[in-house]
Amino acid sequence: ISDTATFTDTAGSHTITFYAQAYAVQTQTITFPAIGNHTYGDYVGNLTATASSGLPVTYSIVSGPATISGSYLNLTGAGTVVVQADQAGNASYLAAPPVQQTFTVAKATLSVVANQIERYTSQLNPPALTYEMTGFVLSDTQISATTGQPTLVSNAPPNPPTGSYVITITQGTRASANYAFNFINSGLVISSPSSTQTTLALSTATATNQQVVTLTATVTTIEPLVPGNVTFVDSNGHVLGHAGIVGEYAAYGYSTSTATLSRKFAPGQYQITATD
Repeated sequence: ISDTATFTDTAGSHTITFYAQAYAVQTQTITFPAIGNHTYGDYVGNLTATASSGLPVTYSIVSGPATISGSYLNLTGAGTVVVQADQAGNASYLAAPPVQQTFTVAKATLSVVANQIERYTSQLNPPALTYEMTGFVLSDTQISATTGQPTLVSNAPPNPPTGSYVITITQGTRASANYAFNFINSGLVISSPSSTQTTLALSTATATNQQVVTLTATVTTIEPLVPGNVTFVDSNGHVLGHAGIVGEYAAYGYSTSTATLSRKFAPGQYQITATD
């Protein structure tokens, strides 16, 4: 490209010719690979869009539960995410047409399990049926990520006889923006109480003369612990000693208590019985 300019001074008329080199600004395009679908809690990582110019690409979240830091994509919930790649251009390149990728983030799944109950006919059910939830991701908790309560129902009749019954758990008002639920039923098992059982353990089965031997009786019953004594006797009916019962009662299970007696024995063979 050229042009001329003419001017006149005291020396006469003068003409100057100007020349300019024209450079065309180039176009560019963005290649943005598809982003596969994910599940809430997945690691996605860095995006890999490239510009034909070789210039760096920038990213932004158009919509959906995600954030961008540089090229790192982080999922923040379940839903549909739209990500856009841009290249603004420079003196040599025009801005590239933006390219978007859309993908979905499925809800993660929580297992909601009804707690099993085992009891005897002489006992009452717990005051409420309970459940447990597992499968939370990231730093989520039951309080932070869910609302409402599931519904738990047993098919056991009032004052049920011995047998196995089903505890059914359903969604009720339980809800979550980022989790689906897998509800798992459980059972209520009612059995007849067995009689109190007493077992005896010795610190050693073979002792030297005058060695101290510890006798430990374990008393198991479904009734609450009643203070008392265990009597230790040998096969000839000789009382070896008495020991007080200590232990605790589980509200919906067995009472387990122990009685311990330590004493020395003369040489001989002994068959020992513990009675409460």
